[in-house]
Amino acid sequence: MVDHAPLDIFLLAVYCTTFILGAPSSAVALCIFFRELKRKPTPNVIYMINLCISGGLFVASLPVKMVATVWGEWALPMVFCAIYHVFHFSTNYACVLFLTALSIGRYLSIAFPIRYKMNKSPRYSCVVCFVFWHLVIAHLAFIFLVEATGSQDHLSQLDLLLPLRQKLVFFFFLAPLVLTSFANLGCFWELNRSQLPRREKRKALWVASNTLTTLVACFAPYNTSHLVGFALRENVNWQREALLPSMASAFLNPLVFFCSSSALQRSTTQCQAVHQQHQAELAAHLAQCDPTGEGTERRSHANIGPSSMRNIVSRDRM
Repeated sequence: MVDHAPLDIFLLAVYCTTFILGAPSSAVALCIFFRELKRKPTPNVIYMINLCISGGLFVASLPVKMVATVWGEWALPMVFCAIYHVFHFSTNYACVLFLTALSIGRYLSIAFPIRYKMNKSPRYSCVVCFVFWHLVIAHLAFIFLVEATGSQDHLSQLDLLLPLRQKLVFFFFLAPLVLTSFANLGCFWELNRSQLPRREKRKALWVASNTLTTLVACFAPYNTSHLVGFALRENVNWQREALLPSMASAFLNPLVFFCSSSALQRSTTQCQAVHQQHQAELAAHLAQCDPTGEGTERRSHANIGPSSMRNIVSRDRM
């Protein structure tokens, strides 16, 4: 039996918690957004669907890491190691790009509402998502290919990998972070100048600030490890721990979706309305099955206290 260090036990707990929270939330959000896509396809809905897909794929890859943590080694054939890591890390960087696309779309809809409404098209959003996925997968596949087939000399391999990792951080985290920050600051500025009700302003500001906070808190630590490794010219030994905050994006993103999407809020309201309608139909059905009212009288008797029951019995005897 493998002796697990406290860090391994903690990592396993984080993986399990992320899987338990992230799997159902991503599935529910994805179903709702697909239904919204059929009703009214918009660029934001398409970006949110891809964001849900990236989060769902990330959660789906966690059982492999759980097994590897329990066994203390890679559980699958080594040929799948690079493929798995490309798949696993692509979802993280795709999530960053889709959050950026949502922020830019939100800013354009506030700053240039008429022009944006005239020019926006779901087809353009589909093309953007297609390009994002292919750029991320191609770049990561190249990095892991170099790592798998590179020189046996550790220093020579680092000379190849570190610049590639730096470009990965710049194009897929730092540049999106700058664009997201600019878009959110623009949203803040435009909302403060607008004549919207205070409640609507607070909601929009909360959504924008949460998007930026999620981007920084979840993805900055791991990308910082790449920058530190490039500066020190070595692989940092805390990279696995730096990846942990990105786990939170799997269940934080659906929370942001709920607060920012009218589709999710409308679905929640519809579920409550359906539940209330079902209760009303059930009450009407019981009333039809008992036209004499005896069942209703028995239910009312069951809901009254003992003193009231004694009064009713005394009246019956009189």
